[in-house]
Amino acid sequence: MILITGGEGYIGSNFIDLNDDVKSYDIKSGFDVRDRSQLLEAVEGCSGIVHLAAESHIGFCEANPDTAYTTNVYGTGIVSEVASSLGIGLVYASSFACVERSNVYGKTKWLGEQLVLGSGGVVIRLANVYGGVNPRADSVLEKFRDAKRRGVQAEVYGDGLQTRDFIHVGDVCSSLKVGLNAQSGTYEASTGIQTRIIDLVDMLEVDYMFKPKPIWDVDFIPSHPSRWLPGWKPRIKFTP
Repeated sequence: MILITGGEGYIGSNFIDLNDDVKSYDIKSGFDVRDRSQLLEAVEGCSGIVHLAAESHIGFCEANPDTAYTTNVYGTGIVSEVASSLGIGLVYASSFACVERSNVYGKTKWLGEQLVLGSGGVVIRLANVYGGVNPRADSVLEKFRDAKRRGVQAEVYGDGLQTRDFIHVGDVCSSLKVGLNAQSGTYEASTGIQTRIIDLVDMLEVDYMFKPKPIWDVDFIPSHPSRWLPGWKPRIKFTP
């Protein structure tokens, strides 16, 4: 049995759909990663934890840094300590926002990484995830798709030359599962292929307008196949 924190979120719900013998632990159902006793009870009988629970909306984290810290850092510390004390596997879904740490979200996820690695867990930095069920409405791809459906202009930050690495949620889920049997370290779930934002709107054939780039936006996601988990590789080609 694998315990999935954030099991009712985007990646968590897809992971549960794709795998048997899994158990969801999500704040939406009253299960809080910041509650050690509650987590200990829930993880009984489990062989590993995939830790997805997080405050992951960049704008929310900027406006509510204390909440971001207690969930992404303190909560991750609780999960790490519990997994270590029980001697079970731990995989932490992290972000490329940890590379530059230009916003509160990236800073708190990086601190979470240190806690996981310190307890012997596995960190997997996820590229831009798309596809599957219940995709996040605030992702750049879904924002552009929504603009096209509504017949309005999509908003492109800056000059649109910034790039993203788009990876299907099915490939992300397979990497998380492989990670449960990997050596402690920092890996990534990516394709290694960069797509310019301006090219993405052209592929989607959606009209767009340029908007000033927020200070937290990054120009480049430094993904590379050399950092994939041993024995894992993406299998789904990106089609917007």
